[in-house]
Amino acid sequence: MANIPFLNNAYFAAKVGIGTASPTAPLHIESADDAVIRLKSTDNKAYISLADNDTTGYISSENSKLSLGANPGVNANHLNIDLSNNNVGIGTTSPNAKLVVKGSGLVSQDFFHIEDSGGIRMLEVTSDTALISIV
Repeated sequence: MANIPFLNNAYFAAKVGIGTASPTAPLHIESADDAVIRLKSTDNKAYISLADNDTTGYISSENSKLSLGANPGVNANHLNIDLSNNNVGIGTTSPNAKLVVKGSGLVSQDFFHIEDSGGIRMLEVTSDTALISIV
């Protein structure tokens, strides 16, 4: 395997393998170590953007929170994990229990429900009556 020294920018027209001589994707990293890749920002926010032809999603790390959603950074509309206590929030950036789901403008809609594999509702919470139903 050859080492290719370069300064500034580099362009590779083929697949690049790190730890493998037979890459199967544009960037293929293979390692026996548990930590395969480390990405670090030097300020209080870092994110990874994942996109296809019509959708972009972000995995963000910011101020002791991990966030998954449609925008970079921690956002109340995302799935957020507070890393100081491992609480999970949807609709909130500061969950104060193991799972907190907050919403607004939910009128006569399902807020949360659990279905079996056949689509039969087993549990539901609706916003119109603040009712919890165990079916």
